[in-house]
Amino acid sequence: MPLFAALFPLLVLTAPHVGEQMIDLLRVPDAYSEGVAESWRLAGRNGGELEEFLAAVEDSLMEEASFLVANLPYRDLGVIDAATLREDLRWAALARDSLHWGREVPGELFLHYVLPHRVSQERIQAWRPFFFDELFPVVKNCSTMTEAALAVNRWLDDRIGFVVTEARDQGPVTTVRRGIGRCEEMTIAFIAAARAVCLPARQCWTPWWRMTDNNHAWAEVWVDGAWHYLGAGEFAPRLDQAWFSEPAKDAAAVYSLCYGRWSGDDVYKATDRYSLINSTAVYAAPCTVAVHPPDNDSWTAAVSVFNFGAFRPVAELTTKGHGPTRFVVGPGTYLVTVGDDSTGFWRLVRAGIESVAVVEGTPAKPSAPSGFLWLRGRP
Repeated sequence: MPLFAALFPLLVLTAPHVGEQMIDLLRVPDAYSEGVAESWRLAGRNGGELEEFLAAVEDSLMEEASFLVANLPYRDLGVIDAATLREDLRWAALARDSLHWGREVPGELFLHYVLPHRVSQERIQAWRPFFFDELFPVVKNCSTMTEAALAVNRWLDDRIGFVVTEARDQGPVTTVRRGIGRCEEMTIAFIAAARAVCLPARQCWTPWWRMTDNNHAWAEVWVDGAWHYLGAGEFAPRLDQAWFSEPAKDAAAVYSLCYGRWSGDDVYKATDRYSLINSTAVYAAPCTVAVHPPDNDSWTAAVSVFNFGAFRPVAELTTKGHGPTRFVVGPGTYLVTVGDDSTGFWRLVRAGIESVAVVEGTPAKPSAPSGFLWLRGRP
């Protein structure tokens, strides 16, 4: 039996098939009742697995269990089973109760950045018991969360290295056992390892570099009251130190991924299952591009840089008729396009530090940019 596996027994009950009455009978908190009901509906024939999981959860963990189910990604609803959810919850609670910083993690951060069973689009794996068994002896004597985060990254650095793999993300246990992965896979491995020992962690990336082709993904970890970044599986003696520290200062945009809906001024996009947080200001001096929709219509607006021989959007939103749509980006020159399937316009804009670049135009049949376009970076 894996280490500590018996410390959090969950009573397995026969799942009640109660249809719309499920929420009340399963003691789901009001804050998550709508989300749980929607997940159960969208799960179709797999809804019984969600019922079985919730029916077996002890009262002290019902908020955590309900949050997990209410925010399950669509790709998981039809396939995830009760045993996987039970294991994720049990081992997350075990880590919180077994490490001295566990109770220092605010409840909201625990829900969004420790509890989730997946990081991105990787295959679901039983990674919590694997990483907990490996890393509990490594971090149990760490005096601070910072020390623990660095110890986790040092452990990974000894076991994985960067190698370009196939496009589909492999699971974190696979990455460690193979010893190789792309930057996204190394990031997933670190985040899973950190969460396994109750260190809130999240994926962070720049969609496209401004100064060269390609993009990059890395990890952010919340320790001792603040978010910090690191190169996942690329050990450095302190946090906020990585090979991309200087390039990130010239990043057009940087985003962080949150499981579930997050509220705050730093949210770039929020869906009912996940949120994208605009973290550009952490890495680059932020500035604003304000797009004014013509004729008070809703249009698709995109802010793009040149990468791999084409203009690549680093930010894209739907404009609102009641006012400007604002993009927070790093300083530099951008191609801004605004329009729909038939009409629109484009502008080259220079966004400076602590200034607002205003983008306006008259809708017309769009024409492609021509001539020599110089998209300069920060001063």
